[in-house]
Amino acid sequence: MRGMVFTSFLGLLILSCGCSARQEKLQENGTTIRSSLDGRYYWYYHEWDGHYLIKVAWSASPTGPWSQQPEPLLEPDSEAFDNESVACPTVIEEEGTFYMFYSGENRADNSWSIGLAIASHPLGPWRKVSELLPNLGYVTSVLYSDGRYLLYAENTQSNDYGPTVVATSSSLIGPWTLEGVALPDSNDQWESAGTEGGTVLRIGTRYVLVYAGGYYIDNLRMHAHDAIGVAFSNDGLHFTRSLFNPIVSNSTVSMGNVSALRESGNVFLFDTLRINHGDSDSESLGEKVLNIDDLPTE
Repeated sequence: MRGMVFTSFLGLLILSCGCSARQEKLQENGTTIRSSLDGRYYWYYHEWDGHYLIKVAWSASPTGPWSQQPEPLLEPDSEAFDNESVACPTVIEEEGTFYMFYSGENRADNSWSIGLAIASHPLGPWRKVSELLPNLGYVTSVLYSDGRYLLYAENTQSNDYGPTVVATSSSLIGPWTLEGVALPDSNDQWESAGTEGGTVLRIGTRYVLVYAGGYYIDNLRMHAHDAIGVAFSNDGLHFTRSLFNPIVSNSTVSMGNVSALRESGNVFLFDTLRINHGDSDSESLGEKVLNIDDLPTE
């Protein structure tokens, strides 16, 4: 079963765009939520427009069709730590308030730190609160479990890959304590370039991390090939990879920046799809749906 490809594949492309260095935009996945405010699904992502900014699309169904809001939700602040770019929106709702954890880039050293913005509606307006975790990388998942909040991030090492790290807090607004590496890099061929932190779900008594990993085809990051794997943990702090990774893969399409939304018996996967066309590449947002019983158990 190793290297299996799930057949429950929607193959859905939305918000497509050309993405060579000479073209305009890159669109890369963040997270998707279902709001208790109106029952809609909101798909948050970041887009390139000379720098990264955060945008959103919404739908009445987790499988679309999706409507894109043209205006950005969050942009860089010239006087703050995120003065170059904002990206990796990770949104959760709690008691009628929406919390967006995001990564901001500082142009002084190109470092990425994690910040927080708050809104009373999924579309905003969003108010930036503070920088939470300096120089940590790309935030990918936040959840509440067993009396604490857990925040997962990709501690970027090179070319947008890096081990998954975890921080804990008693409050969404912090302070946050960095606990260490939750999922280290691997030598497995399919993710030999590195990992991209994903979403952690609580399924039964275990924590399940759905993440992406990649391998290099040549020396260009945009040509790296990503696929999706899972890892398991009993404490949310230390994860072990499945024996059956990658669980979703495609020989012609790279699938990175994965996030997951669980509803009833399904796990909806949202990701960045990248196709190499030789001298140019395209990136867009993609979606797949898995039956929860299809997930490996080891």
